[in-house]
Amino acid sequence: ATGEGRPTIVGSNKDWWNVCDDCRLEPLWQTWLCPKKPAGFPEREVANIIIMTPDIAGSKGGVRVPGVCRPGKEADWGDCDVGYIALWGHGPDHGDALRSSPITQNAGITGIAGTGWFLALDGGAAKHLTISPAQVPNGAPLRFAATYPS
Repeated sequence: ATGEGRPTIVGSNKDWWNVCDDCRLEPLWQTWLCPKKPAGFPEREVANIIIMTPDIAGSKGGVRVPGVCRPGKEADWGDCDVGYIALWGHGPDHGDALRSSPITQNAGITGIAGTGWFLALDGGAAKHLTISPAQVPNGAPLRFAATYPS
């Protein structure tokens, strides 16, 4: 269906899905295409984790912070960014753009396993954080890090 001629992971247009040099942005679809089985690497899998924290004011399940919505979006919590999740090894310190995705009240985060994920919340480190692997396939490790509270 992708025209790649091999098993392929299809992700949104966010650079979060650009996990390696063998991924490419499909301009017509505005999605990232990554080979599921890159040469010399373990097979890639899609993973999903659930992140919950009661430490952020107003949190009801997921990561939810009142007062951080974009102007005019206060009624639509799905448009309220409260931080971001980023891939390890990318960003200005590594000579390229930060490959990340915004975090909203939705407790689920989906990306490619076999990579490292870093969580940064706008309100600072959460003192209590529950991480549940909703979908992390066997043999496809997921490395997770977050800021540590002082």
